[in-house]
Formats: sequence, structure tokens, C-alpha cells
Amino acid sequence: MKIIVSTSERPGTTDLLEYHPDLIEVRLDLLQGDVAGIVQEWFAATDVPLVLTLRSQQEGGLFSGTPEDWLKTVTPLLPCASYIDIEQRFASHARYIRSGGISIIASFHTKRMPSIQELDGIEHALREYGDIPKIVVTPSDEEDMITFFSFTLHAKKPVITSVMGDQFRYMRPILPLFGSDWVFGHAGCATAAGQYHIRDLREIYARLIDGDGTADHNR
Repeated sequence: MKIIVSTSERPGTTDLLEYHPDLIEVRLDLLQGDVAGIVQEWFAATDVPLVLTLRSQQEGGLFSGTPEDWLKTVTPLLPCASYIDIEQRFASHARYIRSGGISIIASFHTKRMPSIQELDGIEHALREYGDIPKIVVTPSDEEDMITFFSFTLHAKKPVITSVMGDQFRYMRPILPLFGSDWVFGHAGCATAAGQYHIRDLREIYARLIDGDGTADHNR
């Protein structure tokens, strides 16, 4: 399991690096100012691998451009990226991204809860173009939660699963216990509703897994 800190800030305005996350997701659609310059600052500031995400409005972000606009934004940033998040609507560019040796997070976000059959189909479609599928849903009740835990447990690995919104935010740290490879958090400024601070995620796992209730918050 990896803890990823998602950010829309510059390196000099956050203490994110003090928490030593496994990866850093830079939310390109949320950045203010010189996007390329900010990404280069992150690349220069740390050896932690960068995940670059340009999230569309349809899937909860701010980017409203075409697939061609998406590629135009992302291309200059590829030398800084270890991973690129690619939604299905931008999947036609996946082969080009992968040709540069960059891994692809194939992502799908929805404001509803798909059935198990739908989830299986979504996972298959994402694996067609990505290295790790990321499926984020919005449960409406406890039955939906059980369905998604079961899907995560039985899905081919690696897989990333998570939830949208605050209502069932406690599923975020629990899903990795059922097989989700990554959990997304923040370091002071959340980029999505329901995210936990990386410090809290580490404390949760210390209590749930280590059992002693202690955590190294700067690890």
C-alpha cells in the first residue's frame, strides 16, 4: 500500500515533503499560475515520484478542454512525471504517453454506485490502456459499501479504489485493507472532499495494523 499526497500548491508554500509520502499527485487542473513552472519546482524539490493529473469537470475536476487540449497541456510536463492519470475520454493518448516510459493510472470517477457487473466492465476497459486502474465511486448506503469492498478484494491487482465525497469518507483508509494499492490524502490543503491528512492516515494504519496506537508522523 502506498500513501499519495495530492496537492495544488507550490513546494515552498506547504510542508508536504516533511511527511515523506510514497508519491505526490500534482493536480494540474487546480494549480494557479504557471503550471509548467510549478511542476518543474516539484520535480526539482524532491526525488519522490510525481503523479500528474489533469482532472476533467465530468469527473470532479476543473479541466474543460478537449482531448487535444489535454495532450497539449500534459506533453511539456512529461519529463517530470513518473505517472500520468488518464481518464477514458483521453485514452487515445495513452500509447504516446507510455512510449516515453511513463506509467499510466487509468481512472474513472462517478457520482453513483455501479453494480458489480459494471465495475468488472469498467476495470477491464481501464486495463486496456492503463497500468493501474483507478475506480472512484459514490456509495449511497452500507450495501453499496459492501459491494465495493468485495469488488476491491476480488479485483485483479494492482488496482486503486476510492470514494467521492464526505458521506463515506471513512472508506478511504479502509479500502487498502481490502486490496487497493494506493490511498490519497493531503498535507494541509485537500484537493478533493473526504481526503484525510497524511498524518491522520498514518495514525489510522498504526492503530489498525500495528495495533500500538503510535505512528511516526514524519516518516
